[in-house]
Amino acid sequence: MRKTIDLHGCLTSQAKAYLLKTLDTCPSSVSELVVIHGSNHGDKLAQLVRKQIKHPRISKIFLTMNPGETILELKAVKTGIKK
Repeated sequence: MRKTIDLHGCLTSQAKAYLLKTLDTCPSSVSELVVIHGSNHGDKLAQLVRKQIKHPRISKIFLTMNPGETILELKAVKTGIKK
């Protein structure tokens, strides 16, 4: 399943907090997170998403033909249940 978040209008610190919270709370069924960060007013948010953000759920980062969008491929959530 795919989920989309929009970081337009966020400061870098706000965008980072929002993105990390989204990654922390994203259900295991979500395998792709489409991050809309824009590209017309500088590249700080794009750089945050594409190069700076680190999270255990992120397995791959894909650039799209749209310079204002990045797709994060997500790993499944590991549960703490042992059999």
